[in-house]
Amino acid sequence: MNKTFSLFLTLTVGTLLNAATPNYNIVNTVNEGNYTKVVVTYTSVGADGKTPATVSGIVTYPNSLKADAILMDNHFTITKDAEAPSNSTPALISNEYFTMGDKYCFTSADYLGYGTTKSQAHTYLCQRQNALNSIDLMYVARDIFAKAGVQLKKDVFVNTGYSQGGGVTMAVHREMENNPQMAEELHFAGSFCGAGPYDLEQTMLWYFDQTKLSEPSLMPLVIRGLI
Repeated sequence: MNKTFSLFLTLTVGTLLNAATPNYNIVNTVNEGNYTKVVVTYTSVGADGKTPATVSGIVTYPNSLKADAILMDNHFTITKDAEAPSNSTPALISNEYFTMGDKYCFTSADYLGYGTTKSQAHTYLCQRQNALNSIDLMYVARDIFAKAGVQLKKDVFVNTGYSQGGGVTMAVHREMENNPQMAEELHFAGSFCGAGPYDLEQTMLWYFDQTKLSEPSLMPLVIRGLI
């Protein structure tokens, strides 16, 4: 096991608890294999990062009600609402973790522009706004896990994501560093970021420098998202 990850999971922490759970509604509960998937809508922030908005996402937990820890899954770039976590099986990174057995609880937010906000433009690469949606979902998830009676071996959450999700993961980490009380409330343990567009300016310059793009839709997605 990665030594850093091992260190995260040996932290001494308290019980499932949060003091700022957003308003939320459970839309659907589905059994998928050994897991229970809960689709929720909840109050978070809209495109300006300030105005309240009703967004959506999923939380999952093992049917055994026992897990090692919680993983925040910030999903990679998608272009169809059918691919949003609330409309599909959990994103790829979660499916990879599922092969490890009944070990983790998961959260995965529909970024603004998907799920319940599908009529709006997706805030593509607006990392802080996407991060706030993911953080609010973690508060909701902890409330759901506590009410379901989930027992965590280590009561921490580990923040993960790849590609666009890697950028959101870094933004979540920044919020935790800037808000230590929130990090303590949520029992934040650390982050694993993969291949993220961490610097928006350099990402845009890279796109402009390419003569051929495997996904040419990404450039207009960035511009539309920023507008």
